Amino acid sequence: MALYHGKGGMVTFGGNDIKHITSWTLNTSVDVADDTEMGDDWRSSLYGLIDFSVTVNTLNADAVDTVGTFLGVSAALGLELLNSDDIITGTAICTGLTESQPVDDVGTITLTFVGNDEDGLGYTGLT
Repeated sequence: MALYHGKGGMVTFGGNDIKHITSWTLNTSVDVADDTEMGDDWRSSLYGLIDFSVTVNTLNADAVDTVGTFLGVSAALGLELLNSDDIITGTAICTGLTESQPVDDVGTITLTFVGNDEDGLGYTGLT
């Protein structure tokens, strides 16, 4: 089983490094359609389209200098694990940006992305 420490993670979008990352999350999902027939004792399903989404949390400093140009853009998205040899890549659209400034903590920016390519995700160096 491969283990890695999260402190080495990085995210790039459209060739730009997203700075001051505190975490990123990759979610993958598949649509399913129920194909159960009357008289069946157990439900059955057919799988359909596969999708992914990514959430990136950053400190508010200058995490994304060009964030205004990210929204609505489809570009290469790279998620790096411990080092640049372990990378998950895909094409995604930046669908959201949320800035938060709590009274008792540092400001944050959360970016959201959804997959936008029939090739899905690519994995390099992961075992």
